Amino acid sequence: MDDERRVLCPENRGLAAYVLQKKQEYAEKPKGLSENLERTFVKGYRSVCDAKDPINTLKDLSQIKYVSCFLSLLFSPMEFGFLLFLLGYGLLGHWFLV
Repeated sequence: MDDERRVLCPENRGLAAYVLQKKQEYAEKPKGLSENLERTFVKGYRSVCDAKDPINTLKDLSQIKYVSCFLSLLFSPMEFGFLLFLLGYGLLGHWFLV
């Protein structure tokens, strides 16, 4: 998974990078990543990369397979709110690519 996949929709590059970043953060924790959680990250990352349309809203994000099931569990409420803010204003890709 550490190898970056090609993101079909350029607007989703920021979200794909964010998923990779969160996976790395969990891997660096003392308990590490469970096999199931790593598999969920991989599938979520692939789903974001394979999305043909831009993911601009929470509704768009919730329709991406394997992403909606773990978003609220992985991110603190503050991070989740910030993610929604960036998605809502179409700034997520810009924020990661700066």
